[in-house]
Amino acid sequence: MAAYYDNNIDELKKLLNKINKLHDATDLKLRTNLALIYLEKKENQLDPKFKKQIINEFIKRDNWTESPTTLHLLEQSMLVFDFDQISLLTNSIFKRYQDIRDQDFLTQDRVAGICINYLYICYQNKNKSAAQKAFNLLDKLPKIPELFTYQFLIKYYKYLFKSDFNQAEEIKNILATYGLTNLAQRLPN
Repeated sequence: MAAYYDNNIDELKKLLNKINKLHDATDLKLRTNLALIYLEKKENQLDPKFKKQIINEFIKRDNWTESPTTLHLLEQSMLVFDFDQISLLTNSIFKRYQDIRDQDFLTQDRVAGICINYLYICYQNKNKSAAQKAFNLLDKLPKIPELFTYQFLIKYYKYLFKSDFNQAEEIKNILATYGLTNLAQRLPN
């Protein structure tokens, strides 16, 4: 994750070589490949077999919405699917986690990450009504320091959907000020 957030493609490639030598590391291989795809901006050149491999990870698990590993994979793979596909998957999340406060921290973190990524996709697709489902879930996220970045990003997307671009830009500036420049640069305008 550090290599991804530092935009360090070379480091990710080195890590992927090490990961490819491991057994039973399918999820980690997929997530590392996804990180490289995003940094190299190759989402549109994705091999259909790779997409199918990701989908198979969801299909092969009973109750995939309850697996932290699968939730993490969904969080990281969202941009490779079209809006309808990702909406179908996230609707399962919205149904399963109607009250996120009842979940453990890891699940809260994963589900919040999925919702934030879904807001990005909704904004890119100009779909406010779909975004509202994510906002409804995120509004129930505990207000604790460990989830502060999500709280900040929730405000950011609320400003974007209200077309309050000055406030949204201010949040990006604050993120950059505190060392999250790459994250701020990836956010939509």
